[in-house]
Amino acid sequence: MATISGRNRMHIRRRIFGALICAIVWAGAASAETNSDIALLFGRSEAVSDPQLSPSGHYVGMRCAPLVHPSICIFDLVGGGAPVIVPALPDTRLTDFYWANDDTLIMNVDIFETVRVSSGLKNYTFERAYAFNVKDKKSVFLLKQYAAGYVDGNDLATALPSDPGSILIGMMKERASGKAYDTKIQKERVPELVYDAVKVDLKSGNGRSIANGGTKSYGGVHSPTGELLAVLVYDRQSNDKHVLKITAGRKTIFERRDLDHNPISVWGLDTTGNNIIVFLEDEGGLHRMSLSDGALSPVTLPSLGQASLVSPIIDSRTQVVVGYERQGEFTQQVFEDLVLRDQYESLSDVFGDAVVTLHSWTDDRAESVVRVETPGLPADYYIFAAAKGELSPIGNAAPHLAERLLGTVEPVRYKAADGLEVNGYLTLPPGKTRSDGPFPLIVLPHGGPESRDYQAYDWWPQAYAAAGYAVLQPNFRGSAGYGLAFRNAGYGEFGGKMVTDVLDGVHWAVSEGIAREGEVCAAGASYGGYSALMLGAIGGKEIRCIVSVNGLTNPVSILSDTTNRGFVYNYLVRYLGMNEFTSTSVRADLSPLRRIDEIKAPILLIAGKQDMVVPYKQSEDFQAAARHRSDVTLVPLEGEDHFLTSGFARHKVLEESLDFIGQYLPPAR
Repeated sequence: MATISGRNRMHIRRRIFGALICAIVWAGAASAETNSDIALLFGRSEAVSDPQLSPSGHYVGMRCAPLVHPSICIFDLVGGGAPVIVPALPDTRLTDFYWANDDTLIMNVDIFETVRVSSGLKNYTFERAYAFNVKDKKSVFLLKQYAAGYVDGNDLATALPSDPGSILIGMMKERASGKAYDTKIQKERVPELVYDAVKVDLKSGNGRSIANGGTKSYGGVHSPTGELLAVLVYDRQSNDKHVLKITAGRKTIFERRDLDHNPISVWGLDTTGNNIIVFLEDEGGLHRMSLSDGALSPVTLPSLGQASLVSPIIDSRTQVVVGYERQGEFTQQVFEDLVLRDQYESLSDVFGDAVVTLHSWTDDRAESVVRVETPGLPADYYIFAAAKGELSPIGNAAPHLAERLLGTVEPVRYKAADGLEVNGYLTLPPGKTRSDGPFPLIVLPHGGPESRDYQAYDWWPQAYAAAGYAVLQPNFRGSAGYGLAFRNAGYGEFGGKMVTDVLDGVHWAVSEGIAREGEVCAAGASYGGYSALMLGAIGGKEIRCIVSVNGLTNPVSILSDTTNRGFVYNYLVRYLGMNEFTSTSVRADLSPLRRIDEIKAPILLIAGKQDMVVPYKQSEDFQAAARHRSDVTLVPLEGEDHFLTSGFARHKVLEESLDFIGQYLPPAR
């Protein structure tokens, strides 16, 4: 069993992290809080998240929030001193990062631009990578030579641990000319694309092709040294039928024909290097696929339950699958890497009932980052030195809430009208129990829709609870995490039972004395924003007000904008239960835009102007269609995207929605 010791190292780490948190200004809890106070407290980006150790453990980089937008803070764990704060580059958004070598951090960013194409002006999100050198504090734009012709340029194949000056990026290129190209840039004719592995020099940023997947390839699996071991091949037979293959060397080791959906997810190389880990949706779930002959053998994980609930744990540098995790109430992990398995089991013993996950590790596995969670509370992070059995604290995701009482988060279960069992979470105002109810209720369906909510700390429901509301987050049918049958039960129910499941949750809360009938508002983002609007149409007077953040208002238009009639299009059709050729009446039933007059509740729309998932125009069109109503308001989020990662976006959503909801559903103070 690991022990917590090592006072000197712990002192150093506390001192280092203290330099960061001293740079962040926060307000403590006030005796009589306003909505603005609550929005300021809960609307901040995480102070610490996603800590990544450098290959030797000399540095740890992490997302931090001394600035409005998420940044990266790099701490020297050997020499100490003030952290290096790497702000978001101009006009970019940080999406991900990893260490290429012990001195170089790769930052993946999104860049929003409006580009003139053959059909006119079109918005794009360009995915780029920069290399930041910790020693000289300079950033290098990677693959700048291709910048004029591609959208995606940061898909890591392997960080090439044996070649510290380079990384390997996977790209899609035109076969004939070799010019970088991506199908998201529309042209009159789409050329044949091939997968190309590009070795990138970290000092110059230039790249050169070292491997090509061949005709109709769209992806590859590499060894940590860069060898192309397997190629993914896609052939479109027609709008409705497709072929998928996996080749290894000159052999086809997997082939499925006449497909209308993608039946396979390729997760990466396994720890032996002899197999790839794949998930076969129609053939029993998780398998190893032999690179020599394609033979399939099931991966059994008894402690994690159904394989359909499992996702991979992938080494951030080698891209090897080192284990698996299940997202239930909290994350459970199982490692194939034996060293990481021993560390995980030891740490789970140390922290008892708290939930432990390994987040990153050094190349030699001597140190790892540990995330520790308890229900409803912000996560704590530690560095674990395995040989010494030392745990050194890094910090907490929301240190400004450390002394504050938060709302309790309770798992709940109820039956939908057709008898299907639905799980979810109930957050009550701080210090309150069910016996203090009924409360004014906000029902907060999640986005996705193939996603789910968890029992972990969540800034949005906790803010509403702090204001005096009970918050219900149903994991309606179609949600992830409850098996394929539950996910598939959402197909064709996008605007039907997926929405009425949420309304049935409201009925359950009323029957349990948690809420009063008619004292309910609905809020949500993305699909959750769509669901909130549809609740207004279906629930009538049961819903007193509606907040839709980056919400879908006209699903048919999303289908029309999906120019590639491939698996993504078919996936949308399965969830929606319709396509653009479906009857006008059916399409109208699924569209809040077409049902404005059925929605009697006041509506607040909040939308990011640079949202590339649900375009801002969805909210803009809804407001235009509701111009005859004085109770529909649109608040634009300038410079913001879909995901509400910045402190500005979160603060604005909370402040605007709390003020709006309070007009129609006063909180219990």
